[in-house]
Amino acid sequence: EPGAGNGSGSGSGSGSGSGATKIRINFDQTKEAYKSKNSLELLRSLVVFQLCSYDFLVDRNKEIMTLGKKVLGQRAFNLLMKMTFYGQFVAGEDHVAIRPLIQRNQAFGVGSVLDYSVEEDIDAE
Repeated sequence: EPGAGNGSGSGSGSGSGSGATKIRINFDQTKEAYKSKNSLELLRSLVVFQLCSYDFLVDRNKEIMTLGKKVLGQRAFNLLMKMTFYGQFVAGEDHVAIRPLIQRNQAFGVGSVLDYSVEEDIDAE
């Protein structure tokens, strides 16, 4: 699926020469550093980070995702992914969907690094 980065890169403004006010974020002050995130976003980050720390989950991610699709069905699996990993790392599926997150991050002095990605099932070829 096409997607764009979630805008979690640090920085400020919307690009060079934008004239945006630069805000300095002190990551030693956790209240300041994470004020743009609500409790649910912080919990999701913690859960995803913790899951990514288990080598057996990372090493077997394709098998686990295939099993998840079979057990949950495609619709529930997609919802689960959007609520966890996809939601953590991807801002949205198109330029319209990512705009609110980019604007919210900019309001807190966090710039965005956007990358376009396309996934292809290479086994099907």
